[in-house]
Amino acid sequence: MAGRVAMAILLVASGAAAAGGAERRAEVVNTQVQRKIDVSTQFAKVVTTYTVKGTSGSYKFALPADAQDHLAFMSVTMDKAELEFELDAPSPGRDSAGEGLVLYSAAVERPQDKEEVKIAVKAVYTDVLTAFPKEITQLEEQSVVFASTLLAPSPYKTVKQTTTLKLASPKILSMTEAPSKRSVKSDQVTYGPFEDVPPFADGGELRIHYVNHAAFAKATSCLREIEVSNWGNIAVEEHYDLVHAGAKMKGGFSRMDYMAKKHAELPNPSFRKLDAYLPAGASDIYYRDNIGNISTSTVRHNLGAVELSVLSRFPMYGGWKNAWYQGYNLPTEAGLRHSGSHFTLEMPFGPPFPSVWVEDLTVKVILPEGAHNIVALPPFEGVSEARTERFTFLDTTGSGRPVVIMKMKNVVKEHNVMLKVTYDFNRARMMMEPLLLAGFFLACFLAAMAAGRVDMRIRRGGADAAPTKG
Repeated sequence: MAGRVAMAILLVASGAAAAGGAERRAEVVNTQVQRKIDVSTQFAKVVTTYTVKGTSGSYKFALPADAQDHLAFMSVTMDKAELEFELDAPSPGRDSAGEGLVLYSAAVERPQDKEEVKIAVKAVYTDVLTAFPKEITQLEEQSVVFASTLLAPSPYKTVKQTTTLKLASPKILSMTEAPSKRSVKSDQVTYGPFEDVPPFADGGELRIHYVNHAAFAKATSCLREIEVSNWGNIAVEEHYDLVHAGAKMKGGFSRMDYMAKKHAELPNPSFRKLDAYLPAGASDIYYRDNIGNISTSTVRHNLGAVELSVLSRFPMYGGWKNAWYQGYNLPTEAGLRHSGSHFTLEMPFGPPFPSVWVEDLTVKVILPEGAHNIVALPPFEGVSEARTERFTFLDTTGSGRPVVIMKMKNVVKEHNVMLKVTYDFNRARMMMEPLLLAGFFLACFLAAMAAGRVDMRIRRGGADAAPTKG
């Protein structure tokens, strides 16, 4: 009897140990977190790589709540494969441990042959670099302040974590002190490694003040018009209202000082040139403003793209504004496919300037007259859509050309992916405009013939026409 009791106790103990072991195996732990922050331009690009053990089904990650309004783009990948993610907490600070954070949840399926997986979260922030001082003279350097947290908060325990910053220059004016955990190499600052980091720990404030002469080019508005013609052409025109969003310039402008800095190749807080990357096959490129054509631009045909470098009429200093428009033509085969009467248009959604941040983007897709069953498939969430018509002098039915209008705020380079619009179009309608033109010219020709047969001479009539003999 005593032996049976001992055996039962042993079985219960072994079962509890097995259950405890399974629970420990199911615990999610970050074995390593590497956060890389690139603030060498006007953007803050943060890539956080989590090496995770024990995850299955989903993985939660946290972002600062006070930066949500500045978050322009975010993606989650595992082994370079895109993962779906969603907001896990409807409001920041769902519990006391995560106060001031917003939690997201990504769908993760761990491969059977791997104990650990690497999950990379990429976030792009705009308007988070604060110019300090806010105003500078033409000869002064532009410096900015970036503030964040020393650690990347996580709802899970982290074994080891590092934070690395990539700056625009090695000239650092001040930064957060962490002597035993900090190393500086040229324009790169590394904090860590920090070990045994508890859940939701942020390590306190990270603050760095450094010189940054990158182009702070912000387009307060950008209008892109994509007009489709089934006769072999896609016309694209873009209108920009640009401002230098860095430290504002105080005092007067000296052309002599500007040229002296330029020839000496000294750092300059202004910019003049912007590079755009147009689709391959772009032709008939133009670059104009309200005055007229601007000849200071160059075009280079590279593999897979056409590089357009535009130069403004004057250098752009802090607070200065500029406005212009540019455009080009594409053959329809570069962006339009069809199967019978069903057409699919694929064109870049965002503007072609990688260094420009667009505050308000409007994309208008103008389709041929008679297009119907129109479906717009914007590549991102948060895009508003509206419909209208545009009337031109060659409209035949009076219904105008359908126009799809899409609007989005806070647009960066990562948003320049393909926009898709599908529609149905009876190809027989392609003959309506040529027939309309032919009919117009035929009517003019017949009218000219009829006018030629009319005697337009003025004759005297009545008694004056046949005088009597006296």
